[in-house]
Amino acid sequence: MSDTPQKPNNKPDSNIHRTYEENQPSLKRFIARLLIDDQEVEDVAQETFLKAFLAEQDKEIEQPKPFLFRIAKYIILSQMRYK
Repeated sequence: MSDTPQKPNNKPDSNIHRTYEENQPSLKRFIARLLIDDQEVEDVAQETFLKAFLAEQDKEIEQPKPFLFRIAKYIILSQMRYK
């Protein structure tokens, strides 16, 4: 047996995870331009990451940064539709 720790199955160093960490401030600014409430901004950012992370489990995301922003946009539009 090796003493090297094994990576968990949830791939914390995935492209989406890395891209989200690198772009979280700009993603939140983008979301905040469309939503006023700070809690809604946090909720949309979290939901964006979750949806992107789950999508990445099925298929590699070739352009993760635009993918994150596109998901955020559609979440916001969906929320606005129901208000």
